[in-house]
Amino acid sequence: MLQYSEKQREIRIVERTIIGTRSPGSPLSPAVRYGDLLFVSGQTAADIDGLEAQAHAVLKKIRDLVQAGGGDLGDVLRCGVYLSDIRLRDRMNAVYVEYFKDEPPARTTIECKMADAAVLVEIDCIAAIPS
Repeated sequence: MLQYSEKQREIRIVERTIIGTRSPGSPLSPAVRYGDLLFVSGQTAADIDGLEAQAHAVLKKIRDLVQAGGGDLGDVLRCGVYLSDIRLRDRMNAVYVEYFKDEPPARTTIECKMADAAVLVEIDCIAAIPS
């Protein structure tokens, strides 16, 4: 896609790159980099028991995808956290702060019904990774 800037009077090509490996039959990409932005799809860990263990696994997946896109967790601007039960928020926060210590990203946390009953937490994010 081309972007045109009136002020700079330049045209630059913005590349769209898929990051990560799609699961067979999955209708989504794990992450998509578009220019300096990286959009990470919701990550889950249904095969792991317990909220804390799932939260660690999910945040490690996010970290790995952000790193594969050329950044680190410090580049994350926003996270969306989806909990199967809002009463799990404090326990999830205890894990979350291990990954986002000093300058945490903006965040929304909501309770919702998960597509898989084994999923206790799902997290997505947007990161800005300069070229």
